[in-house]
Amino acid sequence: MNRSSLLLSGLLGTTTALVWICPQATALSSRAISQIAKGTTVRIISQTAGSGVLIKQEGNTYTVLTAAHVVASADDYEVITPDGSRAQPTTIKKLPEVDLALVQFTSNQTHSVVELGDSGQVSEGSLSYVSGFPLRTEAISETIYNFTEGKITANAGRALQDGYALVYSNNTLPGMSGGPVLNEQGKLIGIHGRADTTERVQDQSLNPDIYIKSGFNLGIPTRTFLQLAPKTGLNLGFATPTQQTASQTTADDYFLQAQAQIDREEYEDAIATLTQAIDLNPDYSAAYAQRGFAQARLAKASAALADSEQAIRLDPQNFRAYLVRGLVRSRIGETQEALADAEKGVSLQPNFAGSYGLRGTLRLLLEDYSGAVTDLKKTAELMRSQGNTAQAESIEQGITVFSKLQQGKGTFNHYLARAAVRIQLKDIQGAASDFQDAAALAQQQRQLPQYLIAKSMLRITDASIARRYATQDDPQTTFPNAEGMLVQLNQALRNDPNDGNSYRFRGTLLAELFNRPQQALADIQKAAAYFQDQKDTTNYQLMTSYIEALK
Repeated sequence: MNRSSLLLSGLLGTTTALVWICPQATALSSRAISQIAKGTTVRIISQTAGSGVLIKQEGNTYTVLTAAHVVASADDYEVITPDGSRAQPTTIKKLPEVDLALVQFTSNQTHSVVELGDSGQVSEGSLSYVSGFPLRTEAISETIYNFTEGKITANAGRALQDGYALVYSNNTLPGMSGGPVLNEQGKLIGIHGRADTTERVQDQSLNPDIYIKSGFNLGIPTRTFLQLAPKTGLNLGFATPTQQTASQTTADDYFLQAQAQIDREEYEDAIATLTQAIDLNPDYSAAYAQRGFAQARLAKASAALADSEQAIRLDPQNFRAYLVRGLVRSRIGETQEALADAEKGVSLQPNFAGSYGLRGTLRLLLEDYSGAVTDLKKTAELMRSQGNTAQAESIEQGITVFSKLQQGKGTFNHYLARAAVRIQLKDIQGAASDFQDAAALAQQQRQLPQYLIAKSMLRITDASIARRYATQDDPQTTFPNAEGMLVQLNQALRNDPNDGNSYRFRGTLLAELFNRPQQALADIQKAAAYFQDQKDTTNYQLMTSYIEALK
């Protein structure tokens, strides 16, 4: 099917397909497209729920196109049409090798069906619209129709696994899988299936890298559906597009491949792949922004800054480029400039958690605690609306921890909390300075446990900086009772050789006070094993990091 042709209808097995010749595609208003989407998008419910779109009517039989994972289990499904009527599916057919399925039901009511567009003609930068019915979450008490506008980021000829080849920036939520992706004429160009959210990431409550990484969505093009539909055995009357011969890899193909590499944290490979995309399309703003993000993850600040700025020059509305530039600026000491970029990200994409996550983290660093708490609460709220309850809770725990920053400058907890913020922003020098200040304060106040905590965290953050600072300290003079403490710990471990906390205390004492890191290593390894047995993930990970720093 070429750009100007579209099969409108065909009577099942008997009527010749009619072809309508369009003189020129005309863009519709967002409001008009919303009405098309609202009139053709359905809910598909069982123990879980998803969405779908009406694509065909034959008498009183209606056909819905959806994502296969929406109807993957052996379950009793129900289709809820736009007018609220309910129907049991009579047929469910999954398409081979892709995440698509057809659902048929009968109804005496009249329902609208969407017009199929040519996904092969969709280009990067064009508007896209996605609709569906989000799942109920803690933040969304009722399932209501949702319609979002975005832009196509890539339309690859070489699909990922399960047929995913469309990439777009629309804000989507769990439950919208299977819903339609429409073009500027309100025609169906794909089925929404996957969103790259932060759901898989754990223990990253205030890491802006993770926020910025998320946000892309993936769909399966209608061309893929039309090519595979005959294999379902259902005669829908749609014309099968000519199978495209293998062609040279396009810039969009490289972008899609790079996105998968970034998901796997293969940043060097992603940079090389995105460079190929840019070589083919020097005006590819999204590719520059993503390459900048990958550069930032590898601490290549100059390259990341150059890429993000080029992305902004090419597309001043590219909110992700501002966030990447803000991330880089935060790491090279340009905190106010980074905050301005985060502000721009919020204004351009007010429903993207990453915008608030970055701004909130920067506000913590600038000691705007009230503003930071507001932003991080908004981040948690958006995470909950996406169904990421675990991440929302992690952020809320982070807010509680970082509230210690408000206890006043110059306190031990203040230094530790600020160091943690700087670590999230990859400001290792600043974090090391804060840990050293915390250790100096503990030494001044003769607080040995606090001194050991600060020094061990400093070593974990950067062992070379820790060794440099160690030459400036004289802790044994400050803590003359340390030898006695070591004797007590030796006795405690003879009495209870399985006490992981005592091994940790003795190990940090040996490493940080007596400068015997190799002797300390055995104790910390035993402490790590203890915490692993106790399923204490936080302390286990802390001990494994300390082990690496001691080597």
